[in-house]
Parts: sequence; structure tokens; C-alpha cells
Amino acid sequence: MSDATNAGAAGAADGARGGRARFGAEEFAIFNTELAAACSRDVPLPSALRVLKSELRDATVRDALDAVARDVEGGADLASAFERRRDVFSPTYVALVRAGLRSGDLPGTLLLFAEESRFTAQLRNNVRAAIVYPALVLFAASLFLAFAGWVLLPGFEGTILDMAGGSYRHMGTLTRMVFALAPVLRFAPAIVLALAVVVGVVWKTLAAGSPRAVSVARFVLGIPLLGRYVQAISLTRFSRLLAAALAAEIPVPEALALAGIASGNAAVRDAARELSERVGGGASIAESLEKDARIFPATLVWMLSLGESRGDVVSALEEYARIQGDRCRRLAEILPTVLSTIVVVTGTIMLSVGVQAVFGPLIGIMRAIGSAE
Repeated sequence: MSDATNAGAAGAADGARGGRARFGAEEFAIFNTELAAACSRDVPLPSALRVLKSELRDATVRDALDAVARDVEGGADLASAFERRRDVFSPTYVALVRAGLRSGDLPGTLLLFAEESRFTAQLRNNVRAAIVYPALVLFAASLFLAFAGWVLLPGFEGTILDMAGGSYRHMGTLTRMVFALAPVLRFAPAIVLALAVVVGVVWKTLAAGSPRAVSVARFVLGIPLLGRYVQAISLTRFSRLLAAALAAEIPVPEALALAGIASGNAAVRDAARELSERVGGGASIAESLEKDARIFPATLVWMLSLGESRGDVVSALEEYARIQGDRCRRLAEILPTVLSTIVVVTGTIMLSVGVQAVFGPLIGIMRAIGSAE
């Protein structure tokens, strides 16, 4: 494999972040669109880079572009100049810029990254929309539980004990369990925040390169609905990047490795690395994909088989990326409703159990008192 692929494998974590970590997805899209326009109009690259840097917010990115402009003025090609600033530009980006230079279609390659960045920005907005309302509902519920733990349950427990003459004999097992949970419920908001941190760590882990990250990513892919959403995101990125790399005439094994990195998912990256090795050994892409059905679904294998038989793999991948992109949008619309429903139903069940556990003994004691009178 070439140096581009080796750089991608060695810098997987940086590749997952790419320029977008410092640029911001929308800003990276604008940068590539404007740079593509400058290249199409034959504007000198150093001048274009210096003009574009003035519109960027991050000082590190501005300094990097200034250094890139100096390198290009000194005779370096754009890809090599980008490669020297790996803290800003990912190995995948560098490899495709190099391929764009080699094929003579650098503007087209830059526009591809602009489209990919807009897709990333849209995904982030969709994820935020999917979790904001359920998160607010869950946090509000945790505040109520904390109030119950500090005020309601101790008050009811004291009332029941006073009415029962200090005896717990009128309390069933469920009632005692609810009162025993009161000290834990007091910290419900902290528990919810801790769970949010865990979810954030898991989400970040999905793009990491360690064996543990691969295991976590595979586990997440198996979760109903959420796994389908994560898979759709990853396969959209994988298919788009692979199509672009093949269109730029990057060798298939290298293109697969780069597409795996661009997917942003450790499980897909690991599977793509194995695919790269199989294809390098002479297997077709579709045959290689078929060996990991959990990561790459049968529809992708089928569309690639058709593409390979017709000699038009790029179009097949672009069509599949479009289908998966639509799937991402549909799932993003469903997720908030599903998550909110889960939170509300769970809260309703907990509230019903709590009411039954607290008021059941009260009613029993009042009946006993009434019978004695």
C-alpha cells in the first residue's frame, strides 16, 4: 500500500477528527467550496489560501493555512503541504487532495469534502434534535425523584410509622424497598448527568482505533434502532468516500482503508482494513464485503455486485450512499419520539409503583383504624 494508506492507518484517531475538528463541519464545507471555486478560476493557490484564512475563527487553522501557502510558494504541491499539518488536516483529506491533483480534478474533490462536511453538520443537528427533548424530560424526572427522595418519601414514611405506632408491620416488601431507595433518589440528577457522560464517552469511543473501541462499536451496532442509525451514518460516509476515491483512481485497497477511516466508526474501520487486505489478495469488493454481514448489509453487497458486473462501481456506491443518507434522515425523525416515549412510559411505571407502595399501607392502616373503632 502507498504512504497515504499507511498514514491513514497510523493516524486513525486524527483521521476521525480531520480538519473538521478545528474547522467545524459547516466552516470546513465553506472552505472547500471556496477553495474549489478559486482552483476552477485558476486563482494562485497561495493567494487563495491567504484570503480564505481571514474568514476562519481558529487561530491554529489560520496559522496552518499560512504555512501551507508558504510551502506551495516554495514549490510543494497542495497535498504535501496539507500533510505537514496533520493536527488540522486528516490523512483521508490529504490522500484525496493528492488524488484530485493527480487526476486533474482538484475542484471536484474539494467539492466532495464540502458535501461531506455539510452532511456531517446535518447529522450533528439531527443528533442534537434527537436527544434534546428526551434529555430535558429525563432531567426533569430526575429533579422530581430528588424531591421525592428528600421530602416526599421521608414524610410519608414518618406519617405511616406514626399511624402504625412505630411499627413496619403494615408495610409490604415493595413499600420498604421504595423507602430504602429514598437516599439514592436524592442524587437522581447527578446519576442522570453521569449517564450522559458515559453516553458521550461511548459515542466518542465509536470513532477510536483501539480493539476495545471496535468491540464497543460492534455492540452499539446491535442495539435496536440506535444501531441502525449509527450504521446508516457510518455506511453513508463509507460509501461516499469510497466512491470518490475510486473515481479519483486511488487503488482499491487504499480506497477501502481510507473509506473505513472516513466512516468515523471503529467497527467499520476495522472491517474495511480486513477488506483492503482481501481485495489486495485478489478478491472482489462484493465478495469481501459478504464476509462481514453484520457490518455491511446484503443490500450493499448486492448493489456492489451489480456495479462490478456492469463496470460502474462508483455509481452503485453513490446510489447506496444516497439511500443510506435518506435512511439517516428518517431515523433521525423517529428517534426523538421513541426516546421520549421510553422515558415517559418508564416514568409512568415508576410513579405508579411508588404511589401504590406509599398509599397502599396508608389505606390499610386507615381501614384497620376504622375497623377497630
